[in-house]
Amino acid sequence: INIIKLNKATEADFTSYNQKKVEVLDNEIVKFNNIYNYNYNYVLGTSDVIEINLTDSDDIDGSYIVDTEGTIDLPFIGKIKIDNLTLDQAQNTLISVIQKFYRNPDLQISIVEYNSSKAFILGAVRNQITINLNQEPIRILEAAIQANFNPSSNSKDFGSKGILRRDNKVYKIDLQNTIKSKDNKENFYLKKDDVIFIDRNSDAIHVFGEVSKPGIYF
Repeated sequence: INIIKLNKATEADFTSYNQKKVEVLDNEIVKFNNIYNYNYNYVLGTSDVIEINLTDSDDIDGSYIVDTEGTIDLPFIGKIKIDNLTLDQAQNTLISVIQKFYRNPDLQISIVEYNSSKAFILGAVRNQITINLNQEPIRILEAAIQANFNPSSNSKDFGSKGILRRDNKVYKIDLQNTIKSKDNKENFYLKKDDVIFIDRNSDAIHVFGEVSKPGIYF
């Protein structure tokens, strides 16, 4: 939700908001290359647990949990910030600090528990789920199947259109595009903190009043 201070808003601002608030994800791949061309990498965050192994010394060997400040606390060395880093970036960061204390350190790290990276599927799906992301990438279609999305279902209540919220931006999506497109990039990778909201079937009209069969017609 964007909070807009109305006493400072101009007509031009509202025009801009209306045009840019929600952009449409379609088959124009280059239009949203930050989504279609996103290559998934797991990034470390709070509550993740990593294992450190330092060759030739066991001073700092062991498991460490990333705290709420995004750091781990190593014996004799102190706190090192590693959140929002990939595993390779975290390893390079640790080596750059540890080499001040150990000569030519040979350091290996691995992720023991994946706790910080999640994506969410909500709305008109049979299973509203939280997906725990790990080092294996997952695409939108795989996630939709986990949420029991079924485009051939007899139920008309469940739609395929909705929105994707990523990095504080909102995009319209249609899972039918993913299914029908011949371009695999339509089936994009999920990213940490993605929220997918599927709306109820919008291809409907509501008939009411003095008619013999009021109701919803698709």
